[in-house]
Amino acid sequence: MEYNEILNPNEGKTVDNIVWPFYRYSALIPKQIGADLFVWLYLSLVILQNQQKGLQRDSYTDEVKKEVEIIMLEKFASVIDSQTFDKIRANAERDFTVSNRLKDETFSFVDTYESLFSDKLDVKYVYQDAITGEVVPFFGDTAHIDDSDRRKNALKTRSGIKEPPKVAVKRAYEHYMRLKKYSSDSEAVEIQSEFDELFFDEDAQTFIDGDFETFEEKVEVAEQKSLRDYNVIFLKDSKVLYDVDIPVFVRANELMLMSPFDRITDQWFNRCAVKAQNVSEDVADLFKALRQQYIVAERRIGEFKETKKSDFASTLKHCDVIYRMIDTLNDDELRKDLVCLEQSFNAKQIVAYYYVGRILDTLVRDHIEYTGRTMEIDRLATTYDRFCLELDAKCQYRNVRYDSLKRKGVFSNWQSRKDVRADGKKNASFKADIADIVLKTDFIASEAMYPSFFSDLFKLYDDRSKADHADRDAKVDPSMIQNLEKALKVLFQLI
Repeated sequence: MEYNEILNPNEGKTVDNIVWPFYRYSALIPKQIGADLFVWLYLSLVILQNQQKGLQRDSYTDEVKKEVEIIMLEKFASVIDSQTFDKIRANAERDFTVSNRLKDETFSFVDTYESLFSDKLDVKYVYQDAITGEVVPFFGDTAHIDDSDRRKNALKTRSGIKEPPKVAVKRAYEHYMRLKKYSSDSEAVEIQSEFDELFFDEDAQTFIDGDFETFEEKVEVAEQKSLRDYNVIFLKDSKVLYDVDIPVFVRANELMLMSPFDRITDQWFNRCAVKAQNVSEDVADLFKALRQQYIVAERRIGEFKETKKSDFASTLKHCDVIYRMIDTLNDDELRKDLVCLEQSFNAKQIVAYYYVGRILDTLVRDHIEYTGRTMEIDRLATTYDRFCLELDAKCQYRNVRYDSLKRKGVFSNWQSRKDVRADGKKNASFKADIADIVLKTDFIASEAMYPSFFSDLFKLYDDRSKADHADRDAKVDPSMIQNLEKALKVLFQLI
């Protein structure tokens, strides 16, 4: 059977572009700078006014307090209103004043923050999808984002998109920091298996979850003015619209989009695109047209399952040994993924890395069962040092290198995963599951184990990120299939 009869010839290729609208705002995000920076400003001005009036440096008079209030409300009109100022002053008085005097520690506090003020008080750009209203979880350098002059496949803004509530920006920033933590090639994919949970925000104006058919715009609750609510401060008249070029490529016979912000936001953006198709008829129509042009009908791929022969493995040039191994599992998705791997590897397309990752994920998630799996309550009670000690107890004096199991990213995923996901789906995190298998079974003593097994296995899995982000500079490793076959022979000791 020819591959082009069952696989998409566009697999792994960039096939088109979409022009997507985003709103950009300028905002202060005091979560980064610390809410006490405004307290620092208030106290610094009190001390300055005392000096200019010839008062004792620790004086705290009603006259000076009023003067400082006027200064702050005039100079920071776009940031601080009178109610917010009252909260700032109350916080300052609670911690740094007694009666009509400034406490001694006030001056060390002011001195400590004086050199940090100009560095910490910076403006960040906040980007919002102008179709769904979602806040982009990226707050890094966006100097490369330009306004597009294309007209083909240009999407329009959707009416009714409001300035995002501050809690939505705060959540997006927290997501960004978590994504950034795992942005290196060695850890990038680890977060992907649990990434769905990041898209649910019960407080935000809009949210991404799995129930797209019943999407409803949430009614925005009026905000209470207080310092606590000032996690995000939008600057007045800063909203601008950007139309941004978005490359479209094919992966696993599906249309995928490249995020214009950073590769760590690719999955976020593709989830956002799914939502956009459910809230905008124009977006749905465009994606329908693109699918008709670039996606192979599922019935043609289905022919593979119907016509597969028992000796099909002998027709494969690269993956024949692996096919015979997985064929025993009677898993049609695994069979199809392996055929896709064979085709893409033969064509030297980087999407081959994606199918390697899928095969490893499926094996560990759906086909490896073991008793004594560590429960959530026990994982939460385990420190990183204890985790490493237990791995040492299992792996020391074995003919295998296991430092890759002791990475903090692996521990973090192992510790934080839920026993049962909120959506009812089976929870999985590839590296965390491998670590737990080592801790709870005699897998490490397998006769098939070899010294570089864990490093080879994790590299095979991590290389998936090259395909996830359509890395144009990546090259297919000619030893990839050989390394996969070697690693699978070890994993199959658990099946």
